[in-house]
Amino acid sequence: MSTKLLHDLDALLLEVRNKTSQSYIEEALNAYRVGAFRSAIVSTWIAVTFDVLSKIRELALNNDKNAEKFIQELDAAISKNNIGKFLDIENNLLEVAAKDFEFISNIEKQDLEELKRDRHLCAHPAFKSEDELFQPIAEKVRVHIVHAILHLLKHQPVQGKSALDRIMMDLKEPYYPTDKKKLRSYVGPKYLDKSKPAFVRNLTVVLLKVLLKGEKDFVGHDEKIINTLIVISENNPDVFNKAIEEKIDSIVATLSGNEILNLFYLIDINPGLWRKIPQPSLIAISELIKNSGVSIFDTKVVLKGLRVQDVRNIIYEKLDLIDINQAMIIVQSNPCQELAKRAIGYYGSSGSFRSAENNGEKFIVPYAKHFSALDLKRILDYILENGQISNASGTKNILEKLYDDSKGILNQTQDYWGEFVVKRTISNIGNQNSHYSYPSIRRRLIEDEYPLSDGLIPADTDGWDL
Repeated sequence: MSTKLLHDLDALLLEVRNKTSQSYIEEALNAYRVGAFRSAIVSTWIAVTFDVLSKIRELALNNDKNAEKFIQELDAAISKNNIGKFLDIENNLLEVAAKDFEFISNIEKQDLEELKRDRHLCAHPAFKSEDELFQPIAEKVRVHIVHAILHLLKHQPVQGKSALDRIMMDLKEPYYPTDKKKLRSYVGPKYLDKSKPAFVRNLTVVLLKVLLKGEKDFVGHDEKIINTLIVISENNPDVFNKAIEEKIDSIVATLSGNEILNLFYLIDINPGLWRKIPQPSLIAISELIKNSGVSIFDTKVVLKGLRVQDVRNIIYEKLDLIDINQAMIIVQSNPCQELAKRAIGYYGSSGSFRSAENNGEKFIVPYAKHFSALDLKRILDYILENGQISNASGTKNILEKLYDDSKGILNQTQDYWGEFVVKRTISNIGNQNSHYSYPSIRRRLIEDEYPLSDGLIPADTDGWDL
């Protein structure tokens, strides 16, 4: 057998979650390495026993009723030094770990039951005749140590239904992060980092069902669910992808009515997931949007479909049928790259100073991070062409916000900004209201080391407030 198929015991030791459990299993490793195999087995069983009890204590501290009851009985036995109760607890410990708390699966329980049997043979040699003295072999001892760590010692204290219930309750709390970076630091250490693949798989499936079915208990928590699934896909890509492959068809089959539109959420998780949707469902989505009234936009998730080439034009056509005021509200409320051109169009058609300011706050400022370089050029061109925008007093503030919030593409847009400032400066020579030349934008360009040619700016602007 290739040694590459064997687990590195020292690496496994570092994965043990509880420091005391780690010290017990390290003692087992040291005994194993010097050939004290019976001692190694006994220490391994002690590590398992301690770890199960410590995990139950953790749950009790977190108000798990079953854990609290168990710990009360254990502490009562300790206070009375009830040896009989100790033996009873130890004898049933693996059953409790598997059935009551789901720390281990039934298969894992069988592996640890074998460790338990070997431990009894090692700890009670007097119960065997001299000729039958238990002599464990090195390979078997090694397997016991590996099973103890992989099945139990490296994992969080909750793995089964109780863990799923806890995270689903946690998700609805106001302290559960929505920001992906914070969520990664929260949900990783608390639920994912030391969890078994089976738990991660089940969590993926449950979250996906809740999201796609739009379950009432989780209305308003879509962003949290989506970002949690993103974190799972990044932390555990193999488990996540396998869960999707196995379950996506059966989950999609349960969707009815407008629920099928929730499949657009998959694009937020990973655009590649869209390709995993069964073809009949893709057809159904297109037909639903095409044959529905404008009320289809009451389900805001439909706008996520603008990122899907197959349905984008259908959604645009549906938007064109809506009253202009309703359409403007939809565009204002859902800033995204796919609606950017419409937002710019609404702004460019402003017919008065006040509407220019109002449209700028509605359609330019919220969209700033979604604009491409050409989108920004189009905005600046509209301002140059439309005096109602360029001479509105509020345009200065709108442009400042646009410049600051679109800095991510500044390397592509500096020339557009530079040309804009030069044209506005030249067109306002002699105008006492110098802010219409937007000197604050010129100042920003200079601060960002844009080589704005002063030769293009008339000399009598030198004293203008920048």
